[in-house]
Amino acid sequence: MNNFVCIILSLSLIVFPLVTTAENKLISIGYSVSAVEGDYGLVGNIDETTQVLKFGYATNQFVTNIKIPIIDYTAPTYAVSLVRDEVVVSGSTGDQGIGDVVVDFSWLNVGGGNKYDYAIDFTTSIKLANGDQAKNLGTGEIDYSFYFDIYRFYSWGNISTSLGYTLVGEPDGIALDDVWSTHFSFSRNISRKSKINLSYYHQPSKYDYADALQELTTTLSFHNSKNLYTSVYLLKGLSDSSPNKGTGVSFLYTF
Repeated sequence: MNNFVCIILSLSLIVFPLVTTAENKLISIGYSVSAVEGDYGLVGNIDETTQVLKFGYATNQFVTNIKIPIIDYTAPTYAVSLVRDEVVVSGSTGDQGIGDVVVDFSWLNVGGGNKYDYAIDFTTSIKLANGDQAKNLGTGEIDYSFYFDIYRFYSWGNISTSLGYTLVGEPDGIALDDVWSTHFSFSRNISRKSKINLSYYHQPSKYDYADALQELTTTLSFHNSKNLYTSVYLLKGLSDSSPNKGTGVSFLYTF
């Protein structure tokens, strides 16, 4: 019941300012697909493909998004080799289905006068617990995240930094830590309708015994037409808690 009340209150905070504001409104529909692989410090690779459907609604001051992931993964199974006296890959397992849905709300505060030299965003995010925990498609618990983002704009592009904190729901019998996260990004305009972005992400592990997540991402973004945006990215993991590598593409259409 407590989780249900928290969800209702959080969604109310998201919906109320959006439906009551008289500013310009924008609706968006997005689709992305990404593929990552990594051994995560173990024997054998875990391969995961994630498709995400995104529905957004925005005004000049507020943005809300609902993200629905569809996950398909394959992971190795293990056995102990008595001959080699070590853990070896004995086969594979996997599953597919809808993962935990994420709902987020951002408050936008754009400053710097007519030049829009900087922007400050504050985002709250709720990861629901709808994914099937038995199939490893979700954690079975709700997470609450809060992010503070600062952007500095220049004629050639922008730089940004983000600080986040996540209250992690703990499944029965598993001890997880609440975590901070940091994100640094550098974006350079290639043309009037395209840009390249380099970013670094760091987050301590939710597990006491695991490495922190560290990832480098390169993204190419294109404004294809008045309403269509696309991007492609490459990812490189820098720790055992991150994928070894990944790639993805996304599409966003606005109304």
